[in-house]
Amino acid sequence: MDLIFFSGLINLFFWLVIFFLTLLYMRMPIYHPFFIYLIYHFIGYVLRPFFIYSQNGSFLWNRIGVYPENMDILILTVISNIALIFVFFGFIAGAGGFKKLEIPQSFYIKVKKPIYFSITLIILVVLGLYANYVSMKGAGLDSVLAYQTSVDSSGGARLVGTSGYITAWAEFLPPICILLFMIPKIRKLAILLISAYVIMRFFAGAQRLAFVIVIAGVFFYYLISKKQRYPSIFFVIFLIFFAYIFDIIGGDRLAMRKLVLGETTITEILQNHKDTRGDNALTSDVVEYDVAASTLKVIHNYNEYSYGTQYLRILIWPIPRQIWQDKPVYTSIVNLNEYGDFRYLTTGIYADSYMAFSYISLTIIMFILGYFFSRMYNVLLHSDSVVMILFYWIVLIFTKTILRDGGVTFIYFWVFSLIPVLLLSYLGSLKVVRLK
Repeated sequence: MDLIFFSGLINLFFWLVIFFLTLLYMRMPIYHPFFIYLIYHFIGYVLRPFFIYSQNGSFLWNRIGVYPENMDILILTVISNIALIFVFFGFIAGAGGFKKLEIPQSFYIKVKKPIYFSITLIILVVLGLYANYVSMKGAGLDSVLAYQTSVDSSGGARLVGTSGYITAWAEFLPPICILLFMIPKIRKLAILLISAYVIMRFFAGAQRLAFVIVIAGVFFYYLISKKQRYPSIFFVIFLIFFAYIFDIIGGDRLAMRKLVLGETTITEILQNHKDTRGDNALTSDVVEYDVAASTLKVIHNYNEYSYGTQYLRILIWPIPRQIWQDKPVYTSIVNLNEYGDFRYLTTGIYADSYMAFSYISLTIIMFILGYFFSRMYNVLLHSDSVVMILFYWIVLIFTKTILRDGGVTFIYFWVFSLIPVLLLSYLGSLKVVRLK
């Protein structure tokens, strides 16, 4: 356990160096994807080792049944810091050097064809609400989601009796909420829709990231419109409170349903959260260090490298099961569930990219990621395309998904989030108006 503590210290040192270089010298704003990356790395690879040390082990290691040894912890420490450094190198290269970053001009979106825009908007919102209805109807207090899933031998969950293309319509609503907030003439409508959407996701309990990305997307736009790089202390306190609510729902996905139906009280919800998650101080959902350590033990003990086969998933994912009934959920030649209970767990981008071709794939992917973050920020600074601006927001709000899932899962969210943006932009003839 002592090595885990020193692992946290080493990770903290490298993180602090890069954090202060980017914030103090480059003045990187909070709405830069690299900033979100740094916060996620801090929680998942800096804080987590200290909590594991303080609790004399990880609750996930007990669940998985794979207990990392000192060599696995040492290799994970090396891998996480190499990843951090190469993302930083890519970030610097994409930014055009080590220099102070500009902040974008304030902007809003103008609708030139309001009738076509309104009709398209209504259709897309109805589809999004229908997808949410399908996922929640009749669930009650028995399950989080109404539809059934089956889990194959690789740990992949597939829908039973419901098409994934229908449930994917639910991804229309977050970008629509953010887009509407960027249009001054209908901002009140946007606030109403956002409020209703957040309440609905609270009640659903599942897919908590959905309401987080809407709030975050609107918050980032607010900062840009005020030409602020960082939020005030008031907003920081609000974000911490919001993270606490997020963690409460993570501990009991049915908490809000029980509260509305009178099956529990706020006091009981808070006590249950304290008993089940209190010791992890809001890190229970960012356990990348824990899973990565177990994954590395499998990789090195059994020489289990995927050689990039996990990325082939993007080729078979779009094929409907009506055409290919036995379509696999995952395509990797490595099945971690043969060595432990990795069901429903994500390995994280570090372990996932390392699993492909060791340090070669790790450094290349991390550099590309950092470079991509900077180039997307350049889009925010200079593009006048509504689609590209909203794509920046999609990348920004789904940065956590890239880092948490690794592989190609994030592409699913990108594609289905872009569909309403493309339709509304084209049919409504939307235009970006930058304020001087």
